[in-house]
Amino acid sequence: MGDIKGIHTFLPEVNRARDCRLYDRKGNRYLDLWRNGGRALLGHRPDRVYKELKNVLQKGIVAEYPSVYTSRLKKALRALIPGSWEIRIFASRDRALSVAKGLLYRNGEGAPLQTGDQLKDQLRDQGKDIECINSHHGPSSTATPPIPQSKEQNFLVVEPFLYTMQKLVDQEYDRGVFYRPFLSFPYSRFPVVVPVLPFPGAFAPQPLLIGEPFSREELPPDDPVSPVLSAALACTVWHLIRAYTSTVPKWEDWELPGWNRITCYGVPQFDLSRYNRVFVSFLERKILIPPTPEDPLILPMEWSKGEKALVERTAKELFG
Repeated sequence: MGDIKGIHTFLPEVNRARDCRLYDRKGNRYLDLWRNGGRALLGHRPDRVYKELKNVLQKGIVAEYPSVYTSRLKKALRALIPGSWEIRIFASRDRALSVAKGLLYRNGEGAPLQTGDQLKDQLRDQGKDIECINSHHGPSSTATPPIPQSKEQNFLVVEPFLYTMQKLVDQEYDRGVFYRPFLSFPYSRFPVVVPVLPFPGAFAPQPLLIGEPFSREELPPDDPVSPVLSAALACTVWHLIRAYTSTVPKWEDWELPGWNRITCYGVPQFDLSRYNRVFVSFLERKILIPPTPEDPLILPMEWSKGEKALVERTAKELFG
């Protein structure tokens, strides 16, 4: 996942947000196809989550003391992502990624895993396309998009979009992987999974799902986390599980030249040297795409015909 460095250079001050829409102080409305890298996947004002925040706040347990909400969060995560996991809850995403990287290096007996360029070469030597299966509507495309690189992740923890679903080789399972909702993927075969959960804002605790290669004794304990945040994140997970069982939006109806659509996610296929110009072109139409190609474009959970038409028209004007 990328960060929002540089986005404030272009984006007007956001006055309020609702669902997948942002509003500036002048009342202009923006369609948000970034949604904070997936943290606002289900919208910017998830009512169930805010009600849970209010309920726990009223109990007065705000300080980072042990509470029942940590175990409730872990129970919800096991229901969302089946597997034989040891689950640890960390105070931040950076802290969780640091622990994940330490475990993965240790699992490799101190040898660093492949760099991004080495991994790309390996995939191309194997004749692989970067393709993921849409769990509801089948494959979206067989085109091979560019693989955005992240110095922070160093390809120890990677996006699931990187892999060919049908032909994962043993070496590829040595990495950690981000969990992305609505994406069918064999998460249980990876040693470390970092869930990207739809909890708006970067202040939420970050769970880490740790698989069988590691013994419980070598794992760090949970970080102290406010019960308010643990309770709200558990509510978020159950909300996401309910979304899986409800009617899934017809994302397959979207036509987006320039992106490979994988369920609700769009992975850029165009020359990434053009990315900044593409970002500005969409923003001029009041459409916010990710400020960095490291994050996928995320289609809305609901939309109007006019919003869909504007996004598709802009993509077609840019990429034909």
